[in-house]
Amino acid sequence: MAADAGAELIVFTCSSTSPTIDIARRTVSVPILKIDDPLYARVASTPGRVGLICTASSTVAPSRALLAVHAQSAGRDIPAESVLCAAAFDALASGRRDLHDRLVCEAAAKLAPSVDRIVLAQASLAHLAEPLADQLGLPVFASPELLAQEVVARVRDSA
Repeated sequence: MAADAGAELIVFTCSSTSPTIDIARRTVSVPILKIDDPLYARVASTPGRVGLICTASSTVAPSRALLAVHAQSAGRDIPAESVLCAAAFDALASGRRDLHDRLVCEAAAKLAPSVDRIVLAQASLAHLAEPLADQLGLPVFASPELLAQEVVARVRDSA
């Protein structure tokens, strides 16, 4: 286990495992950071409707729940609408990244009129954040960059 090996921070990088991390946090003395913690902390820092785009069904409930936790911590009620784009997941699994990206972009375009910002709820979608933000004129968030910033800040603070 990472804690036994002397880790000072453990990072879990799967959105779908989020609920089990809460259990691990109660049993391990080392801080555990979920890939989506920095993302949802940022998203919950401002009011307005959030659109969550997921391509794996196992990500929908944990993403909604983690957003709710961070919204509650921020003292906000953050309405969220989830879109499951399972066909995009299937396209990616069969090596069709072009189709995957097109399907996700189409889902985001349909969602955009009813939300104030969009969350790409899986790291595999992060490459679409900037193009979608430009296309839709909305903030679009993804986990990897925010996670990296958080890890760097924690390392810097512990040095």
